[in-house]
Amino acid sequence: MIPTANRRVKTIVSLFTLGIFFFSCTANEKINEPDKVTVGLRWHHSVQFAGLYVAQKKGMYKSEGIKVVFEERTQGIDQLEQLARGAYDFTISGSDKIILARSRGLPVSAIATIFQKNPLVFMTKKGSGITRPYQFEGKTVQTSVPNYILTAMLTRAGITVDQVTLIPQKYNLKAFQTGTAEIKSGYLTDQVIAARKKGYEINIIYPDDYGIHLYGDCIATTQSMIDENPELVERFIRATLKGWTYAVENPEEAVELSLGYNEKLDPAHEKDSMMAQIPLIHTGLGGIGSMEEKVWQETVEMLKAQGLLYGPVDVDSVYNGVFIKSFYGKQS
Repeated sequence: MIPTANRRVKTIVSLFTLGIFFFSCTANEKINEPDKVTVGLRWHHSVQFAGLYVAQKKGMYKSEGIKVVFEERTQGIDQLEQLARGAYDFTISGSDKIILARSRGLPVSAIATIFQKNPLVFMTKKGSGITRPYQFEGKTVQTSVPNYILTAMLTRAGITVDQVTLIPQKYNLKAFQTGTAEIKSGYLTDQVIAARKKGYEINIIYPDDYGIHLYGDCIATTQSMIDENPELVERFIRATLKGWTYAVENPEEAVELSLGYNEKLDPAHEKDSMMAQIPLIHTGLGGIGSMEEKVWQETVEMLKAQGLLYGPVDVDSVYNGVFIKSFYGKQS
């Protein structure tokens, strides 16, 4: 028979051991909890962000220990200001917007470029005869104001923006249909598709063909995130680029996954949009997400020439290519 004192000692030891076990399990659970990150989208859910959806639905973020929350943009909200304030961990924005934000003192930087070619183009009706930028002189252009790309393209063509008539941009095609606007700016992935669906044969003027190179959608984060949590940034980029690679290689599946995020999407339009954006993402000039200093420098100079910068900008501050290089350096 075990003495009472010994039984008490054994009971205390057992409880102590059990306590350590539960504490250990709880600690391990906390260690294994994924890092939650919030991504501010540039617009509403659509195939424009298909690679992110693929990374989430195919478990690429999960395998990197990340739980991602996507937030659609609210009209009138500056995504980069929200990013700088800590509302997001990452956001999607244009290269020009990132440079302008940096010139305002916001500590944000691009860490990858998804649209290596900008989707903004100018379209005219086939029978108009307007197929070159120099032919814009004396014509009416429907576009956002200011339009850095238009101004730069016209300058290269030897004319000024004052030599064209500008009317405010509208999402619909009414002014283009009636002829009020002989030229309309729009996205190759959206308005161009809409115009063709309405039966219009159109000419497309690509600014990229006239030396106006600037990136479209970029993934941006804060300087503090880069400095203080580079390992998380690396994991996020790794999963996102895997998602985009899969989306480009499997566009139909990527469209299906995208449709699950927004029931209002038109499947046919999203499919056409996905196919239109693939050549902008996978250009053959480098791996998906790649960036070149030359392109960033040209964009800085373009904005500077138009007097749009709020202050001096060091091109090295607007983008950080370390994570892209790391991703491709580790690929088998």
